[in-house]
Amino acid sequence: SVETKNTALSEEDTNKIKEILPTVDLLLDNKKTFSSTLEEVNLEIEGNIYQYKETISFLNTKLEEDSYFLYYNIVSTKEENKENEIKEKTFIEGLAFKDSENYYKFFSKTKIEEENEDNEKEVEQKRIFHISVNETSFIEIKEEYEIEGNEVEQELKYSVVENDIETLSYSIEIENENNEEEIEVKYDGIKYEVKRTKINNETIYIVKYKDSELKVEATFKKVVDEEGNVQFIVN
Repeated sequence: SVETKNTALSEEDTNKIKEILPTVDLLLDNKKTFSSTLEEVNLEIEGNIYQYKETISFLNTKLEEDSYFLYYNIVSTKEENKENEIKEKTFIEGLAFKDSENYYKFFSKTKIEEENEDNEKEVEQKRIFHISVNETSFIEIKEEYEIEGNEVEQELKYSVVENDIETLSYSIEIENENNEEEIEVKYDGIKYEVKRTKINNETIYIVKYKDSELKVEATFKKVVDEEGNVQFIVN
């Protein structure tokens, strides 16, 4: 049998959970793990003309919002239309700028499927961004979005590979079914399940995860001071 631990959290356990709670709090408020804006620019960079500029924003492994500015051309598109189904694949490549000086080559693949049947719409979208730092190091961002009936699911995966070794990995998944929300966060090799609730007008987080042979369950209270600073305190 698996033992359940819900009292006397170690400082290490507490700090691990506190690292993810600000992101979870933001996600439950905004319900976004990834966003992008697109514009047509036709800009010349080092002798190459790039037709599009896309700004992508996402949550990185430090659980902070991060952004890249992508300048690219569409290399290929493939579209398939059937009676109740649309499939579309796009491949793009160009340059990914972190700031005005540092940029890397990148490519991206997008796959979109839409299906309408019996007045129910299903949509599935997957995007992969592969940013090459050098021949053996890269950053990969995967974004998935799925709608099926009353269920909405979105997932973000972020990983960093240095010298052919994965050094950072993080994913977050939000499920919303009939207005019930659940978040799963995989961070530093551990999967956390998080729910947010209100008790006596206070915001309480219930966090569950498995650590070795222990199932850990803990509650945290969100506290906001007069200056708007947020803290999460073991409840």
